[in-house]
Amino acid sequence: MQIRNPCICLLILLLPAGWSTGIPLVLSPAPLGTKAQLRPWVSVGFTGMPGRPLPLQQAGTPFVVLDAAAGVRSRWLDLSLEARNLLDREYAQEEFFYASALGQGAGTASRFPVIHQVAGEPLSVFLNAVVHLDPLFSSTPNPGPAP
Repeated sequence: MQIRNPCICLLILLLPAGWSTGIPLVLSPAPLGTKAQLRPWVSVGFTGMPGRPLPLQQAGTPFVVLDAAAGVRSRWLDLSLEARNLLDREYAQEEFFYASALGQGAGTASRFPVIHQVAGEPLSVFLNAVVHLDPLFSSTPNPGPAP
């Protein structure tokens, strides 16, 4: 006999991918008379889920989300541009199936369950700047993340 939880999705597809060069790009002439080593990187993330099983043989709506980021790292500074939900699709981050009295008078609460959704993140773009202080406390130079 197979025991199965009716509220757990059987398939969630996550495909993260990333690239970072192990060879630093050298800018010359660089500011302050030193050679600046820059390490570019790129990452992409894909999340897909079919309709989630809900109680009473109900199913949620399927969704697909695509995220991407790119940046460059130097010894002291990491600059990146991150975009979430690149396809700008409306999707339900969470879905619940229960009886509620939302939008109704207190005496007319429904006893029939309905699907309630929490909206997913809209298209969002972030510019990030990270200052690395570890070169101040390390005797060996840190040219950036390892490949």
